[in-house]
Amino acid sequence: MVGARVERIVLIGLAGVDWLALGGAMQRRLVPNISRMAGSGLLAPLRTPPPVEGPPGWTTLATGLPPETHGVIGADEAWAGGVRQTSRASWAAPALWERLEQAGIGTAGIGWPGSNPGADWPGLHIDDLYARPSGHDWQDWALPLRCAPGAAREELRALRVHPSDIDAATLAPFVPDLGTVDQERDPALAWIALALAHAATVQAGAVWLLAQNPPARATFIHNGWLAALRTRFDGRAAPYNAVIESGWRFLDGLIARLAQLTGADTQLLLVSPGWKELAGFLLAPGVQPQEPIRGVQAIDIAPTILSRFGLRDPALPGSLVGALAGTAARVLTPAAPREHIPPDAELLAAVAAQGYPVPPQAPRKWRAARATRFGAVLLTRAPDRALAAAETALAIDATDVEALSLKAYALIALERADGLKDIAETLDRTAPGQPWGRMARGAYHALRGETAEAAPLLREAERAEDGPTRRRAGAAWLLLRQADAATRAFRGALEIDPDDASAEIGLSMAALLAHRPVDAEIPLRRVLMRDAGHAAAWTQLAAVLHKQGRSREAKEAEAIVARLG
Repeated sequence: MVGARVERIVLIGLAGVDWLALGGAMQRRLVPNISRMAGSGLLAPLRTPPPVEGPPGWTTLATGLPPETHGVIGADEAWAGGVRQTSRASWAAPALWERLEQAGIGTAGIGWPGSNPGADWPGLHIDDLYARPSGHDWQDWALPLRCAPGAAREELRALRVHPSDIDAATLAPFVPDLGTVDQERDPALAWIALALAHAATVQAGAVWLLAQNPPARATFIHNGWLAALRTRFDGRAAPYNAVIESGWRFLDGLIARLAQLTGADTQLLLVSPGWKELAGFLLAPGVQPQEPIRGVQAIDIAPTILSRFGLRDPALPGSLVGALAGTAARVLTPAAPREHIPPDAELLAAVAAQGYPVPPQAPRKWRAARATRFGAVLLTRAPDRALAAAETALAIDATDVEALSLKAYALIALERADGLKDIAETLDRTAPGQPWGRMARGAYHALRGETAEAAPLLREAERAEDGPTRRRAGAAWLLLRQADAATRAFRGALEIDPDDASAEIGLSMAALLAHRPVDAEIPLRRVLMRDAGHAAAWTQLAAVLHKQGRSREAKEAEAIVARLG
């Protein structure tokens, strides 16, 4: 059933929340309010093209486009004035709120990563710099220029919470034994206070936005609270072993308060792109799908929200999310290309006139590393473009080890032996203590079908300390049609990372190669229990079910693959 149009949508983005962690928090009853919403609505895993965390993943959600299209691939970037943090100027595609404003639908937002300055967006938007404290106390905290529209600055200034305002009673639920902490040696309590102040400031700004009369028809709120805690306290022992559980409870209270401010004419959405490459989630309270939603892609969110307002943007590649989608009757005109924002020439000239040096250009190593990071983003879904990015990095620095290994892995993914031997020799010289050279040489021989030459090199690669190298050794064994050796390599990868879905899929492929279709199904079911929207696992499962003669189930799996893209 297609969702009806709504007067308003409130989307709350939750950083640091993945599908497995959310399920665990619900099972432990840490998030009763979120659990109630899930019980009466649509809850589905959500997958995001890497990079998942930070500005890239959130820009993917906000634009409905992958990183290679929207242009945000890291927390910083090179420009004519040197290196700068990712900002609105980095976005090569319009945000969802821009497309809505174009259609006459008022928008608001707060805290979206990499979106500053907030005052430059149409609508009422407050960027993340608003909540980043400075100074020793509240009185010394200057409000960043252009972090919000000028007319709202004075009201917003008074809402902020400074870390110096966080006292021991506020910290006690997170660290019950905080009296045992030597704060001169251990800054952890200060980190918690900083995260609490940031979360409280964003929450106050979000409440203020929702209380506007009339409120915006589409409001976008980013909550980075749990990501801040998990970055520093996941797996920490006493006295910090209660931080994460208390963090979930605090998050649940924040969400409950915002939900109270949404009326019956408002569709609330909770969404996360994921965490540490794990799938995120989408929760739409009150939306009851008539059939299970196996998974959602991050690029599906923008077109689905547009559809709830009766709009459609043909340039967006995502699909509409089942019961959440509306009827998209009005086609938006194509968005104008994003204008490149050059450095402020007058400001640079004034700085130079005062005797200050011109900002240095991005260092050669930095530019090579950025090109390599971009290629790594593309490796699994566009290895030809990953190869081009590696070539770009190597043109800047021909000895960059990461770029050389990326080029090798791109060639392996493309099943091209040419060039691998030379890369292997270079890697052996520049990184003799790493397994990448042997892996590249082993893959070279594997692609040529030379088992005797490849075998000792691949066995050595299997002993690597990183899971991806072991997994790639398994893929090379598959090329040689050595099922037992491939199984050994993939199991080795899983010893390092038990959640490595690609290694599980490799195990399935090895079992299928060994004519064990029943065994080939087991690792895929493990993947799909953790992430029901994993398209590659469904693709392999369809092949396994066909081999078992279960044609009807295989076609159902193929239909899910088509839906997931």
